[in-house]
Amino acid sequence: METGEDVVMNKAEKKILRDVIFYVAHHNKYLWWELKRQILDSGYQIFYPRQGEFDLVAEGALMRLRSHEKQALILEWQKSNVDHSEVTSEQIVLSYVPLIIEEVVKRATTAAYRTTNW
Repeated sequence: METGEDVVMNKAEKKILRDVIFYVAHHNKYLWWELKRQILDSGYQIFYPRQGEFDLVAEGALMRLRSHEKQALILEWQKSNVDHSEVTSEQIVLSYVPLIIEEVVKRATTAAYRTTNW
């Protein structure tokens, strides 16, 4: 399942996951604020310490997707992945956790540079 390549969400995946991404980003306003602050203080980093605190929230939000949303997500994953052998539906859905976190960090970066009142 791991390819070693950079993987990004396509438009269809982002549309399916838009509510999940928003929820993960804003489930805790203080954590969101801390992530923005780390981004502003540190500049570009491969990993921000606070971003790891979003992982469990992303997993939980993905597991709570409605069945038709999960199916749509799995179909999108199958379009871009040739080898489907020995990969369960749950593994496919959970493979989106790092992509959701990446999107949260992108949004936090944009928000950090827009924030004027710290």
